[in-house]
Amino acid sequence: MRTNPTEERDNSGTWDMSKSGPRPCRLGLSTITSSRRSLARLIRQYHTGKLDGSRAKVYAYLLSNLLAFFKLETDLRIEERIETIERRLQEMGR
Repeated sequence: MRTNPTEERDNSGTWDMSKSGPRPCRLGLSTITSSRRSLARLIRQYHTGKLDGSRAKVYAYLLSNLLAFFKLETDLRIEERIETIERRLQEMGR
C-alpha cells in the first residue's frame, strides 16, 4: 500500500504517530469474506468519523475493484465447469 509522504516508520517498523496520526488498520484482502469484512470495517470507521471521506473513497474504490476480480475469478471457474459438463454430455451422446 502506498503511504502518505508524511507517514514514516521508525527503525522498529512501527508507525511514527507524531507525523502520521493513527496507525493504518490492517485489511484482510486474500478472500472474498475477508475483503467484505474489511470493507465493513472501513464503512464503520467512516461512519464514526475515524476515517476521513477522501481516504474512505480511495479504499471503497480499491476494494470494489478487488471484489470485481474475485467475481470474475468465480465466473471463470463456473464457465470451466459448464464446459466440462457440456464436453462430457457430448462424449456420452456419441
